[in-house]
Amino acid sequence: LCAYVIAPVDVSETWWFGFAQEHDYRQGGAPAAGDRIANYTEYRVLRMVYDLLRDPISLPADPERVYVSGFSMGAGGALAFALRYPNVFAAAYASKPMTNYLEGGGWLGTVTPKWGRTTLALPVEIAGPAGWADPLQPYNGLAVYAWQNHQENLRTRLGDEMVPFGLAQALNDTSIPWASQGAPMAGALTASRHAWGGVITENGHVWDAYAGLPPTLQPDGDKAPFAGLQARRSETVPALTNGSADLTVSPNITPTTVGGYNQTLRWSSSWDAWDGAPIDTAAKYQISLCGGGRGCRCQPVRDGRDADCRRDAQAGTELPHCGWSDLPVAESRVPGGELVDSGQVQADAAGPPHRAPVRGVATGQPPGDSAGPLPLSSTLEITTVGGGRA
Repeated sequence: LCAYVIAPVDVSETWWFGFAQEHDYRQGGAPAAGDRIANYTEYRVLRMVYDLLRDPISLPADPERVYVSGFSMGAGGALAFALRYPNVFAAAYASKPMTNYLEGGGWLGTVTPKWGRTTLALPVEIAGPAGWADPLQPYNGLAVYAWQNHQENLRTRLGDEMVPFGLAQALNDTSIPWASQGAPMAGALTASRHAWGGVITENGHVWDAYAGLPPTLQPDGDKAPFAGLQARRSETVPALTNGSADLTVSPNITPTTVGGYNQTLRWSSSWDAWDGAPIDTAAKYQISLCGGGRGCRCQPVRDGRDADCRRDAQAGTELPHCGWSDLPVAESRVPGGELVDSGQVQADAAGPPHRAPVRGVATGQPPGDSAGPLPLSSTLEITTVGGGRA
């Protein structure tokens, strides 16, 4: 497998975003009222990707398979790219990222010369090559510390596309503070209704080798992430949350122990087609799900029956007892392929019609060891109403 690697360096430590248009931070001081904070660093990274896709130095680069990952300050950048540029990246990974710069503790002093004092709330100026930043134009003028608050953006930008990603954070991280940067993220991510996976560790401030990716995006047998660099940007992926094996999440409960989120349900995809490629059309989205994570041997749904997880809803309303993309692993065990729920779904007013809430999916008990029985699997099917991608 051949791949290009772009490894930029944020020499000025702009946290992979940018700096003021009028103030030269190299001369000391900080931006004044009336200045704007442009995404210069972010733009330059995007331009590197754009130039490579447009004019590769050797073999063509596939625009469907562009990925971003980072550690520490780079993780903050990777997370920002994931939340902002689903039209560029197919998947992302952030190991120990900063998630809310306003609560950055001692790190706040590193951004004040570039972004100004927090009380100034200087506005952002967002641009990108090839029209990549066009979907973000409604956020031009937002205060920079609000735009760089990824926790809040996950909760409020519910109608925006985002890149499926994984992240890792540590309870004992002495560099990126757990209390302000790690603890609030599980609730924010669960509320976001987007595809993600994560792990919480006690290994301090070290790189986690893609441990937090959801199973279908985890490294393959050759340790290449994003399932062997085969995950595709245009393929719909499920946002799976509230699994029975997940750590507890609620607005008032933050993680206090090591564990994971969305690490057990593996979905069939074009690059991990253990039950065939998904049906991914404007009218129908169908995948198979298997419990046990990437290490399990998932068996296809053999009896020809679909676990059709659809439910009736009126336009502009949330379904009772159904969160968007809320697919908890059922406590009961059902035979592979058995019907879980049926009906139709339609996205509510919080976002576009390519997302729809479904109630639940049951999967079999994962095998206790390699000689144990194969885990059971179920098929999830979503039919959209009123157009749009599934």
